[in-house]
Amino acid sequence: YTVQAGEARSATFTAKVDLSPRIGRMQVEIQPPAYTHWTNRIVEGGSAEFLAGSRLRLVIQTADEKVAEGEWVPASQEIRRLHPENDRLALDLQPTNETTYQIRLTGANQLRFESPQKWLLKPLPDQPPTARLTAVGVAPGMAQRDEIVPLQAQAGDDVGLKRVELLILDKEVETDKKTLYAAGTELANREFKGTVNYNLADLGALGSD
Repeated sequence: YTVQAGEARSATFTAKVDLSPRIGRMQVEIQPPAYTHWTNRIVEGGSAEFLAGSRLRLVIQTADEKVAEGEWVPASQEIRRLHPENDRLALDLQPTNETTYQIRLTGANQLRFESPQKWLLKPLPDQPPTARLTAVGVAPGMAQRDEIVPLQAQAGDDVGLKRVELLILDKEVETDKKTLYAAGTELANREFKGTVNYNLADLGALGSD
C-alpha cells in the first residue's frame, strides 16, 4: 500500500498478517498386542478405541505457519512434546486409562494455537470368553447310559478363540475331553458354533452315575 497527500505519494509498503499454525490432519496408528495376531490399523482423527495393551502413535500434519514446538496436553497427565518427523509431528503412547487431550502448537513466529476440540483415547479390556452348551431335542431328565446325545456348542471371544473343548466331568473329575475347534496359524475366529453327537456309552457309566 501507499500513502498519498495531495500530489505527494509515499513509497510502497507491505503489511504481512502473521498466522498461528493449525492442525491439518490427525491420525492414530494402532499396534495391537502381539498375542492377538491382529494387523495394525489407522484411525482418522484424534480419537480412538483400542484393545488395552496396544501401542499408539499419534501423527499430526500441520498447516499455515511453520511449527517451532508442538505439545500433547492431556487433561490429567504430564504434558509431552511432539517430535518432528519429516513434515509432521508424532508421539508414541500406550495409554492404560481413558485419556482426554488437546494439542498446542507454537509457530516460528511465536503465535500459539491451542485446539478448542478435545480428543479421547479409550483402551478397552480384553473380555473373557463365553460358552454355552445345550442338548438339542432332548427332554430334561435322566439319560440312558448308551444314549447318543446331540449337543449344540457355542463360544465367543472378542479377541479370538484359541481352542474350544468339550469336557465331561464325573463328580468334578474329568473323564473325557473332545476338541471342537482349534485355531491355526491364521487369525483366530471370534465365534464358534458346532454340533457334536456324544455317545454316553463311551463313558462306561453305571446306571446310578
